[in-house]
Amino acid sequence: MPFTSDKNSVADAVLIEIYASQVARTKAGDVYAFVTSNHRDFSRPNGDHRLPRPDAAGLFARRG
Repeated sequence: MPFTSDKNSVADAVLIEIYASQVARTKAGDVYAFVTSNHRDFSRPNGDHRLPRPDAAGLFARRG
């Protein structure tokens, strides 16, 4: 995931880890969103930039 290309890779890694820790504590009715324009580190490589990288897709799956 992050740590792939530019000088902000450490910051990108911290952001996604914070998001992952929050998602892991989700309760019924909680809604989370991860909004970024950084498609190089967070979106599907060579694909639809609206979709997450395959190795991070579980963080963005809908939960009941």
